[in-house]
Amino acid sequence: MADRIAAINLGGLQQVGTPYKWFNRPRNLFFADLVGEPPMNLLDVKVAKADGGIVLGGSGLSLKVTDPRICEAAASVMGKPVVLGIRPIHLQLHTSSPSANAVPGTVSLFEDLGDSAIVGVQVNGLLIRAETSSERRAHIGDKVFLDFPAD
Repeated sequence: MADRIAAINLGGLQQVGTPYKWFNRPRNLFFADLVGEPPMNLLDVKVAKADGGIVLGGSGLSLKVTDPRICEAAASVMGKPVVLGIRPIHLQLHTSSPSANAVPGTVSLFEDLGDSAIVGVQVNGLLIRAETSSERRAHIGDKVFLDFPAD
């Protein structure tokens, strides 16, 4: 049993590291999409300055980020298009808007996995997946809010 893994794609070394690092800090879009089930949500956004942080906007989203580590990393791509990767397990599903980073959408998919459930939400034409408790029932057509963490 190894504690580090290496992966090759199209003849090139893509990433070396622990499974934890692969899941939480994928080196590129190939790994972001490959590792994890359901896969990471990948959203095209643009980085802009905001009071006390930055805003990731695009595709009808406007998400404020205050985490100093993320704000520092975003400084080098200010005003440029980037891909926001967020795992379904890091999104919260609500029936009313709990924060400024909650976006409205419509449930288009509900997959009961027993101990958890995958809920697909259509937001401005994008399918965004959230992982939630299997007790949290959602039905196709339900109006919900996806809450994106500010950190």
